[in-house]
Amino acid sequence: MAQQINLSRGYSRAIPFPGQVKVRGRLLLLAFLEFSYLFILLSVMAGCVVVGFFAIRFLGFGVLYFRAIILISLGSVFVTCAAGLRVFRAPRPRLHFKAHADHYPLLWNLVKEVASTLRTRMPNELYFDPKVIAGVREEGGFLGIGRKRQLVIGLPLFYFLTVSEFKAVMAHEFAHFINADSWLVAWHKRASDRVLSVWDAASETGGRSFLSVISMLYAKLLLNAMPKITVLQEFAADETAAETYGAAVTISALEKCLYWSVLQSEFVRLYFHDALNRGDNVFQAFKHFAKSADEAGAFRSVIDEALAVLPEPHDSHPTLNERTVFCKRCASANLPKDDRLSLVLMPDLARVESDLHKWLAAEHRL
Repeated sequence: MAQQINLSRGYSRAIPFPGQVKVRGRLLLLAFLEFSYLFILLSVMAGCVVVGFFAIRFLGFGVLYFRAIILISLGSVFVTCAAGLRVFRAPRPRLHFKAHADHYPLLWNLVKEVASTLRTRMPNELYFDPKVIAGVREEGGFLGIGRKRQLVIGLPLFYFLTVSEFKAVMAHEFAHFINADSWLVAWHKRASDRVLSVWDAASETGGRSFLSVISMLYAKLLLNAMPKITVLQEFAADETAAETYGAAVTISALEKCLYWSVLQSEFVRLYFHDALNRGDNVFQAFKHFAKSADEAGAFRSVIDEALAVLPEPHDSHPTLNERTVFCKRCASANLPKDDRLSLVLMPDLARVESDLHKWLAAEHRL
């Protein structure tokens, strides 16, 4: 069972119930799409080889010009298909500012506590980021064995999350590790890049050829399937956070992260470059900007506006309203709250802010 949100625009998305967030069917669809597409490429390549062999074997030298045209055309198709068989590995943004365990023991101990509670292994590396984000990555390994876990924590999270809310955010991110979500997203990216590369090459050489039409169809199927999977992944991660650290804590963390993300976007648009040009520390300037917004009562208006946002077919994340409804359904944990600001985990925050500011000044980006 799932509650349907019916919209005037004619689109509806189901909010699953806790314990019923299943992505297996869509994963099987994704696997079928990739392997069936690879089968088509291999079949076309085999057909090119067979036709080329018969062209060489049975066409005499009197039709040498015609045979050359056939072989060149077959070779072009063969090369286009072969290009789609290679493994695409899109370059990932380089992570900066590794948080070593001996430099940030309080933070690492909290992360270790969350990992122990969820009975999963610790990340191999932890990084700071200047944005209002938290995320996970996995590098290396083979067939899921030996992958290196990387946890990314946005420095601004320490400005506004309580310790309990920070734990909920970490539980959400660990759920992505547990459910192999980062691996799945990377797999989908490689499959999509493969199809798009063949589509581009086939369209350039053959117009609306068989390969270009098939690739266009598969590209649309892949690009339409993935948003539905990522939405379910977010629901599953929210369920882990709500059931481990409480629905109210999780909802509060979601609201604060959304609000501060909006604030940061506005700060970057209006003041970021001016602050850099004046030589101001952008993190101090951002905190001053956020304080002014809080005093003006911006939090409630931003959250109310976010709760009114309607879902779209290609959303990568559920809306705030959907996530709130879902978390309230979860079997919420009844743990004592730690309402201390998570700044207590970062006694050396000023130095990290200074280092990140220097990097931002050099890169001129956020």
